[in-house]
Amino acid sequence: MDSDALASLPLFVLPMAMLPGQSTPLHVFEPRYQAMVADVLEGNRLLGIATLLRRSDASLDQADVYPVVAVAKVLTHQPLDHGRSNILLRYEARVRILEENALHANGFRTAKVEEIPALEGDVPQAAWIRALLAQMAPSSAAAQTSFQRLAAREDGEMLRVLADLALTSVEDRVCFLEAATMSVRGELVQRRLAERVAATLEPAGEA
Repeated sequence: MDSDALASLPLFVLPMAMLPGQSTPLHVFEPRYQAMVADVLEGNRLLGIATLLRRSDASLDQADVYPVVAVAKVLTHQPLDHGRSNILLRYEARVRILEENALHANGFRTAKVEEIPALEGDVPQAAWIRALLAQMAPSSAAAQTSFQRLAAREDGEMLRVLADLALTSVEDRVCFLEAATMSVRGELVQRRLAERVAATLEPAGEA
């Protein structure tokens, strides 16, 4: 990211966290976000997906957000009536908010940010995760083939796909995004997959 983008990244505040490798469609209807999208489309097409710290604060204009933000690029833009639009975002990087700037003239938030290096390398828990996948594989041949293809992917790619499937809470997804090492990400995904496997093995209650 260039210095201009780091100095004033538009913040699209949502009750969700965007994960590495993810693409996300959004329906844009609030006037401030309509203005934000119009602004980024004229520039580098980048905006930050900032996650609400407390979902109950969703109606607040300056609600607290988690400090680590996913930077996304607007890939497609479909204009609709009354200024609304549908957009498709692709994860590009992660950044840390250093400080928020004054509100943009059109009412949306921006922040001064610093880029956080992407994580690479081996996943220490990869063998355990693949073993859990084998236990979770459905009985149908087609589904088993899909699981086998997923298990055959490179460690980091497999982990990113599984994170999107296994991490259902906002807190878990933020933890994955913020993680300082691949080991932390692997441990989180392994724990959630293990819980799913354990749930399927629990005996049914008596009638």
